[in-house]
Amino acid sequence: MTTKRAPATAAWWMVALSAPAYVAVSHVVSWLNPFGLAITRTALAAAALGAFVLIRSLITKRPVLRTLRARHLPQLILLGTLGFTGYSVLLAIGQRTVAAGTTSLLLNFSSVLTVIIGSVHLGERRSGRQWAWIALGFAGTAVTVMSGSNQAWAFSPDALWILAAAVALTAFVVLQQPMLAHHDPIELTFGAAAGGLLAAAAIIPWVTVDTSQVGPSELAWVLVLGIAFTGAAYAAWAITLHNKGAGNGALLMILLPAITMGLDLVLFGKVPAMPAIIGGVLTMTSVWLATRDPASADSVTVTHA
Repeated sequence: MTTKRAPATAAWWMVALSAPAYVAVSHVVSWLNPFGLAITRTALAAAALGAFVLIRSLITKRPVLRTLRARHLPQLILLGTLGFTGYSVLLAIGQRTVAAGTTSLLLNFSSVLTVIIGSVHLGERRSGRQWAWIALGFAGTAVTVMSGSNQAWAFSPDALWILAAAVALTAFVVLQQPMLAHHDPIELTFGAAAGGLLAAAAIIPWVTVDTSQVGPSELAWVLVLGIAFTGAAYAAWAITLHNKGAGNGALLMILLPAITMGLDLVLFGKVPAMPAIIGGVLTMTSVWLATRDPASADSVTVTHA
């Protein structure tokens, strides 16, 4: 595999692993409350990534942690709180009533936010037409928020939790990207997951589990959500960012809502309300137009599970 193909391949894996995550969260949160889901999801991701880092060390005969040091712990806890524990709690609270497909549409708002951050923080210049595209993204998000549980127009309060998750995810990637210049992407992802797990200790008292609904299939959903749809998905996106493939990744992630909605329809017979689809199309169009601009390519992030 060439260096140029590596970030694109990682981005495709990111799409494949992220799309089912929203479906899994929607299913698991019916018996494991948002706090328990966040802790379990983060713990499984940290364990899987830690095992990978350890096995890689044994094979290559190099130190287990080559780039992380104790001084990085505050940064890792902040990253983990934003991108793992905090994001997972906010997402799960919203997904108690918001369908998986609608969730994936709303999370595209993260890409819109990052274009704005790139303009303000990095001093990137935007034309009037580019700001119009960004405004289109805000309009699309507003329309999606106004989607109820049926096909009618109705305000969805829990959609605001999804938007809060998008903000947390944006902050996570914005803080993560410069650190990837000095850290191995998988190692940094493991450190962030471990940091998130440390932060999660504060929410343990609020964990509740409906054991009457727990069976082998439910446990399987949780294991796959934590190991594949979180640990491996986050690692794939870190590799994409590390190889400066963020722009291509953002374009690929526009495919994610369609995949998520297809899975939700096949597995659970759920279809997003028409306002959510309309709003999602507007937001994804905004992201597509913004990421086509060369000045935006390296600063635009994508949303993932």
